[in-house]
Amino acid sequence: MPSAADVAILRFGAFELDLRGGELRRSGVLIRLSPQQFRLLRYLAEHSGQVCAREEIQREIWGSEVYVDFERGLTVAIAQIRAALNDDSEAPRFIQTVPRKGYRFVAPVEQLAGVAPAPPPPPAMGRARSVRATLWLVAAGAIIFAASLLVPAHRTMLAVLPFENLTARPEDGQIVDGLTDELITQFGSLDPARLAVIARTSVMRYAGRHPALPEVGRDLAVTYVVEGTIRSEGARRRLTVRFVQVKDQAPLWSETYEQEGTGLLEMQEEIAATVAVAVIRHLFPRSPAPALAAHVPNPAAREAFANGRYCERKTSRADLDRAIDWFSRAGELDRAFAEPWAAIAATYIRLAVSGMAPGSESFPKAREAAEHALRLRESAEAHNALGDVAFWFDWKWEEARRHFERALALNPSLAQAHHDYAFYLVAMGRPEAGLAALRRAIALDPLSPQVNLDAGWLLLQAHHFDEAIRQARRALELEPSLTEANGCIGRARAYQGKATPQVMEFYRKLTAGGNAYYRALAFAVLGQKDDALRELQTACTQHNTAMPLTATEPAFTSLHGDARFRAILTTVGLQ
Repeated sequence: MPSAADVAILRFGAFELDLRGGELRRSGVLIRLSPQQFRLLRYLAEHSGQVCAREEIQREIWGSEVYVDFERGLTVAIAQIRAALNDDSEAPRFIQTVPRKGYRFVAPVEQLAGVAPAPPPPPAMGRARSVRATLWLVAAGAIIFAASLLVPAHRTMLAVLPFENLTARPEDGQIVDGLTDELITQFGSLDPARLAVIARTSVMRYAGRHPALPEVGRDLAVTYVVEGTIRSEGARRRLTVRFVQVKDQAPLWSETYEQEGTGLLEMQEEIAATVAVAVIRHLFPRSPAPALAAHVPNPAAREAFANGRYCERKTSRADLDRAIDWFSRAGELDRAFAEPWAAIAATYIRLAVSGMAPGSESFPKAREAAEHALRLRESAEAHNALGDVAFWFDWKWEEARRHFERALALNPSLAQAHHDYAFYLVAMGRPEAGLAALRRAIALDPLSPQVNLDAGWLLLQAHHFDEAIRQARRALELEPSLTEANGCIGRARAYQGKATPQVMEFYRKLTAGGNAYYRALAFAVLGQKDDALRELQTACTQHNTAMPLTATEPAFTSLHGDARFRAILTTVGLQ
C-alpha cells in the first residue's frame, strides 16, 4: 500500500477519485462535482468504514467558513454526491447515514499511487460498411458490453423519461408509471423503420430524480427525449409534456393537459396518442399521419393489465403468478384485447427459462397464449414469444428464426426480441451475428442490469472469455447485488484454465445438483467425460431447456470428438 503522501487515486467500485486532479470518474468518464462536494467525498472515502461525525465534517470541510445552516448544507451535499454515485440512501452501496451521528463510507476503498484515470476503451470497428455512426454508451450511468455501438444513421434515438411528480402524491405515481409505458408503446410502433425507442427498464432508473439532459444523452445515446411534469391540487391534475432536443436542450414542442376526477387510464391513452402523433409529425413532417391502435380496451381490462405489469416487474415466482392472473383477468374483461395474452406468454417463458417453473408446463402455456394473441392482433411481442417456444422447447430452428425476424420487422425497438434472437444466432453457430443482435438490444436498453449480464453469458457462449469477464463486471457496476455475474466470471476463468479452488469446489458440488444439464457441464469442467456424457443424455431425454446451447457450450469442447456427443446433437437437431 502506498504511503499517504503517494496516494493519487482512491478507487471504489467503478469510481476513481483523482486526488491530484480534483476529479471523480466512473469507468474513465468524468462526473462533475463542486470543489466542496469533492472534498467531502474524499474525506468520507479516506475514512472508509468509520463513522464521520457531523462535527468532524464541519471542522474538516467547512472549517472556519461562516455557514448559518450547516445541517441543511451537509444534507444537500450528501444528496448531490449520492446522485453522482447513483447511490440509494435506503440501500446504500457507498454512503450510509448513521442516525444522530453522521455518515459512514461503506464501500471498500483501494489506494493507488500515481495511477492515471483509465480512459474509456477505443471504439471497436464494425464489419458492416453501411453502419456510419459510432455512439458512446459508456457514461456516468451506462455500462454497456462494448465501448462503442454502431447504429444505423437513419434511426433516430428517443427516450421517454418518467414524469416528475411535483406534488409527490402517491396516487400520481400510478399515472407517471402508466404514461411512461403508454408513450413507449406508442412510439415503438408508430414508425419503427426510422425511430428507435429506449426500453422501460433503462428509463425507469431515472424515476424519482430529474437528471440533466446531457447526462441522459450520454447514458442512453439519444437525440431526443420526451419529458414532463404532473402537478395535483385536490381532484385536479395538470400534466405538462415536452419534446426536447438533447444537444442544445431546446424544447421543440410542448403541451399542457388538465384532468379532474376519475378516468386516469383514459387520460393516459389520450395523452399518449396525442403526444406520439405530435412528435412523429415534428420528426418526420412529410410522413402520413400514423395509424393508432385499432382497439381501445375498456377501463376495467386496462386497469387489470396495468396491475399485471406492476407484478411482472418483480422477481419472485409468486409475483409472476399474480401477473399471469391479472393478465388473464384483463383478457377475460375485454375479449378483443390482445396485449394481455402476449404478456401471459412472455411471463410463462420467463418462468421456464429462469428455472422457476418446469419448461414442460410453462412453454405449452406460453405457446397457447401467444397464438391466442395473434388471432386477435399481430404483434411483435407475440411473435417473439413463439420464437422463444420454438427455440428453447420445440427445437424447431427455422420456425424460431421466422418468428424472431417477424417480431423485429414489426417493432425494431423491441429490445427483448433482439436479446432473444441473439441467443438463437449464437446457438446456430453464428456468433458474430448474435453479438451484433445483442449490441442492438443493449442500445435500446443500456441501463438494464439483466441485459448487460446476459451479454456476458452470450460472450461466454461465443468463447470470448476475457470480454465475458469484463462484461459481467460491468453488470455488477450497474447492480452490485446481481450475484449471478460472479457465476459468469467463475465459468469464464474455468474455461481459461484459471479457476480458483473455490470455483472448482463449486463445480464438484454442482455434480450433485438437480439439473442434469448443469451436472453434465460440471463433470465436463472437472474432466470426467463419461459422467458428463451420461448426464447430458439425461438432460436430452428430459428435454432440458438449456439443450439448444449444447453445440456451442465451451465446457463441452472436449466432448466434440466423441460419437455419443454427436448423437446427442443429432437428437436435438444441432447437427
